[in-house]
Amino acid sequence: MEKKAFEDRKADVRAKLDEHTQKVIGRYENTINTLLDDFQAGFRITGTKHDYRGGVPTSSFQILINNTPVDLGDGTTALDKPSFRNTLSSGDKSTLALAFFLAELEHDPDKADKIVVFDDPFNSQDAFRKDHTVAKIKKCGECCPQVVVLSHDQSFL
Repeated sequence: MEKKAFEDRKADVRAKLDEHTQKVIGRYENTINTLLDDFQAGFRITGTKHDYRGGVPTSSFQILINNTPVDLGDGTTALDKPSFRNTLSSGDKSTLALAFFLAELEHDPDKADKIVVFDDPFNSQDAFRKDHTVAKIKKCGECCPQVVVLSHDQSFL
């Protein structure tokens, strides 16, 4: 009887966690895609899902390019199979990483107390994306008490 009650409680907690995770992941996916649109990235993330393999919560997603979903893949993914590492340029990867960072910051309820550090945010970006990155960094300065930018781009500095 006790085991059944424990299993029922565990299932209830898992369902609530799944619901919360889907809500959070969906919100982040929307924010990331809005940022990617701002940067005119030409791709977006899709198929965001979560899992508990090995007892550790993880999330994954696909990249949508020309309405074609592309899996992230890993170090063992064959180079002739479309994946994250062979379909995005260095500038696209940098832009995606920046979008993830900015989305996390946007949803951080304590951002008014955070010092934000950008380490070489212009890596492999074209002029349009650099201009938008500058605008996003300035916006961070409006909601965070201090923003530090490290860069090799002397014209920006």
